[in-house]
Amino acid sequence: MNKTKWIMAGAAVCLVVLFAACELGVSKVPPTEGAGLTVTGGAYEILTGEEAGASVDTMPKAKSIMKSEEEAIIAAGVPGLYLVDLDYIPKSINETLSQGGITLLEDGTVIDENGEETVVIFNSEIIKVTTEASGKGTPYAFAYYGWDCARSLPSGFCRTIKAWTRAYAYGPDGVSPTYIEYIYTHVNFSGLSDTDSANNVKSLGSYKEKSLGCGWPAYGVPIFYHRFYMKDGSIIVDRSFN
Repeated sequence: MNKTKWIMAGAAVCLVVLFAACELGVSKVPPTEGAGLTVTGGAYEILTGEEAGASVDTMPKAKSIMKSEEEAIIAAGVPGLYLVDLDYIPKSINETLSQGGITLLEDGTVIDENGEETVVIFNSEIIKVTTEASGKGTPYAFAYYGWDCARSLPSGFCRTIKAWTRAYAYGPDGVSPTYIEYIYTHVNFSGLSDTDSANNVKSLGSYKEKSLGCGWPAYGVPIFYHRFYMKDGSIIVDRSFN
């Protein structure tokens, strides 16, 4: 066999090995673009209202908004907690906000690490997965998943933008955390990104921040992208949001 044929044969072997590796799950998280939700291994139901959390009315300074209003709210820069397309307060909101250095007061006021009120745009979802398949959840079977994504965009002369994503795994009661096989999280905006993954965890998050400087260059609305991927046995949940 001449040298050219050896090279061609070697390339073919590499392609076969790469394909097999992907099939075996070595590359656990396939690429995706845009917003979407895929659940495999069972049926699912997106929870709303009292099934998902407390009423927004319990926090007078928290506001429910539509996705279409988000850009105008960011541009206006009026401090507050803005819940996108939500009619409830997510149960995980305090833990998720703390990841970005944000403190949530009982009335819905959001305070940054400098003790100043800020703008927080918050998305969340909790979904019940119904399946007869057996997962590897410990100490409970994986039955509910939750995800949150948040953006903190303070007003003022100088600004630092923060964005983060967090995923949660729950047992059959939808409240008790449970450890599952694998979680992956990702966030990016303005050319910056953070990706995290771990085995045998109950929650995981990714976080990124960027100083925009001072004056007019500090304003504008970046394009954000959030994603998480969760696997437990035959159950796979893949969610992306922008």
